[in-house]
Amino acid sequence: MKSMGCCKDGVVFSYPYGAFNDDTVALLTEKRVEAAFTSRCGLATCNKENRFTIPRLDTNDLPKSCCADPCAWTADVMDEQ
Repeated sequence: MKSMGCCKDGVVFSYPYGAFNDDTVALLTEKRVEAAFTSRCGLATCNKENRFTIPRLDTNDLPKSCCADPCAWTADVMDEQ
């Protein structure tokens, strides 16, 4: 996750089964949660606009063998560096 200075000392949340709505986000804000992860598949970036809707990669989205060719997610990360 690209740091924007959030989540250093705060609580980070992962939505059970990825389900959330505006009420959930309001409750997390009230409880001073710094960020929350959804079950949407994608590379994460953290900023003020999406800090409660951060996508993530599931282990099923990654190669199953250390000898496997790099997957599209690995290629995307390597392109950013």
